[in-house]
Amino acid sequence: MDVSKYPHTRYVVATVGGEEFSTCGVQCGLTLHLQLKEKSKSAMATDLLSNRSFDAQKGFYVYKSTVITDMAPGFIAFVAKLNAEKFQKGFGGKVVTYQEALEIWKEQMK
Repeated sequence: MDVSKYPHTRYVVATVGGEEFSTCGVQCGLTLHLQLKEKSKSAMATDLLSNRSFDAQKGFYVYKSTVITDMAPGFIAFVAKLNAEKFQKGFGGKVVTYQEALEIWKEQMK
């Protein structure tokens, strides 16, 4: 997938070795995080509303909404829980934390 076409859902994983990997969105970023395991140092997600990057671990995610931004079933990142909840009311899905998103995706990858 051409990552440059998805700046509004960009997700970046940094490793302990100093490498950075950009993905088209949260779902691919979570996949990468789970594959790298302890080599993963941090992650930055992009807030859908502001297009600004933030510490992915501090964000909130809407999972399986009717809006597909990069891939289905999809996670959509929000820096503020209130914005995630408002989005959910309009487009469905489930609001989850970063840790919950990791667990959901880990189960889906099995």
